[in-house]
Amino acid sequence: MLVLGLLLLAGFAVIGSFHDAPNAIAVAVRTRALTATTALALAAVCTAIGFGVGLATLPETAHDWLRVPASTDGLGMLTAILATAILWELATWWRAMPSSSTHALIGALLGAGWAARAVDLDVPADAASQLLASVWLPLVAGPLLAYAVSWLAAVLLVGLLRHASPRTVNDRSRYLLCLSAAVVSLSHGMYFGHRLLLLGGLLLGCAGITPPEAGPATLAAGAVLCGLMVLGTLGGGWRIARTLATRMVQVDPFRGAVAMTTTSLLSLGTGAVLREPYSSSHLSAAAVLGAGSTQRFTAVRSQVAGRIVLTWLLTVPVCAVLAAVLLLALSPLL
Repeated sequence: MLVLGLLLLAGFAVIGSFHDAPNAIAVAVRTRALTATTALALAAVCTAIGFGVGLATLPETAHDWLRVPASTDGLGMLTAILATAILWELATWWRAMPSSSTHALIGALLGAGWAARAVDLDVPADAASQLLASVWLPLVAGPLLAYAVSWLAAVLLVGLLRHASPRTVNDRSRYLLCLSAAVVSLSHGMYFGHRLLLLGGLLLGCAGITPPEAGPATLAAGAVLCGLMVLGTLGGGWRIARTLATRMVQVDPFRGAVAMTTTSLLSLGTGAVLREPYSSSHLSAAAVLGAGSTQRFTAVRSQVAGRIVLTWLLTVPVCAVLAAVLLLALSPLL
């Protein structure tokens, strides 16, 4: 079971990075701030740097919501959770929908916890309430804040820059888009990489293996996970990128820069200050939608935006059901 769990963790590292790469680069490529090849290279390098920064600076303790029993029951739960998150990431990629890997994990953890209690496995009774308290505030407030900040910033800056040369505004906006793409990738490397390390530690702990202290073993494990994240990032997830930057709304370089600057600041701030399970996918899509809504002849496609929001709302319940089914199937082996 441990080997299966570690293989799933490796798969989650690749697919999660593949799925989330468009959050950083989609708008920059769409507005020609970066070529596709350069954008992927920048995202991969910044993801690796972010992983290293997170490894050196973030605490080696799990989030309050990321708790499982330190036993074979917990190992089975983690296996079901990781399998569920991978399946959801692949399904939403196939449908070209940006979605949150973190909230897929949370939904899967809810479902696995319920299934574990249903078959009398050792799971704390208050685990579900802790999870719900962690997920709903960032799930709802994060996109609303990103939309509002991006919309307000675009409106204010349009007024301030109304006499500026369009060429100057677009050129400087493209510089900001390059910087924002780097920051969002850095943030992804820090916080997603940190989460992968914590999941790896939990898998080892549930198997009765004491996770190594900071040292060569930790660095080696980190290097492997970092390499897997870079590999996934280089895949690009272009189906989702087209949804973010073309199908949902078409933004000019100025509004794209506003949206991605908002995303980068909120990504770093939410992860560093609140320590909550925010979603860069939610922040990016909401910020692009907010800035794009200020265009005189709005290019927002409400049907696409509605499908994205529906995907967000379905993430937790669908992943909960799928994880519950998987854990019930695994329970005879625990």
